[in-house]
Amino acid sequence: PVPDNIPELYTYPSRLFYRDGFKLYPVTFKLFDTANLFLEPMTSWFWHKQTEEFWPETPDPTKSMWRSFGQYANTTDESHIPGVVQWIRTLQDADILPFDFKINLAKTALVNDGNATSQMIVNEINDDLTIDTSVVYGDDGLVWMTMIEDVIKASQDMANAIKAFDYSTPEADKSVSYLKFNSPLQSKYYSALNVPFNNWLNALNADQDPDEQFTKWIKIAKQTARQTINDYIKTVRNFNADSSGKTVFNYQAIAFSKIRKVAQPD
Repeated sequence: PVPDNIPELYTYPSRLFYRDGFKLYPVTFKLFDTANLFLEPMTSWFWHKQTEEFWPETPDPTKSMWRSFGQYANTTDESHIPGVVQWIRTLQDADILPFDFKINLAKTALVNDGNATSQMIVNEINDDLTIDTSVVYGDDGLVWMTMIEDVIKASQDMANAIKAFDYSTPEADKSVSYLKFNSPLQSKYYSALNVPFNNWLNALNADQDPDEQFTKWIKIAKQTARQTINDYIKTVRNFNADSSGKTVFNYQAIAFSKIRKVAQPD
């Protein structure tokens, strides 16, 4: 059965073993369904479109916390904020907490080895982000949250342009499809954005103009995107055209055009 209280939920892992003196023996039983288990207050959730349920977020060591902002701010019907974040809003509504203070959300996740038999922990992910609650919970909270989601989407569009450029380079592994291609340049771009984005997010407050802050971030993201590609160009030694007649400079121009068009008026 699915636990209906915190003590039962938190002590559940201890039932995976049977103790006999100083020996522990594994116990085999079916784990309960964790979909929509909002009883756990510190879990971040994602919407599973196939089952139309909220599932616990699967840890991704390559994805920083800010890229999943909607999971912590409830920007759409397909997002559900952790209970601990919802509790902050409850305390604000009760006039126990103010609506204009900084909140720091920290995430720790354990990554297993992917082996269904062993489930051995092989990595630990730690990340955090800070935001002014007047931005997400103030009178114009929806406007601000939509703007933040828009800049994340724009940053993702630029990352896709970089991935397409990376896939065109001679070093790219063409034995895999574009969708399965793990782009080193795209990863480098996202890594370069982590600190600037968190600084930008931390500096937001309800007295600012959302449109101005949107423009400010887009300039940073575009500059970083172009710099990521330019840094790669500096390492290129083969400037010959490929089978389609394009050189690395042609692909650079294509990528720059895509980046330039991001977040531009139609």
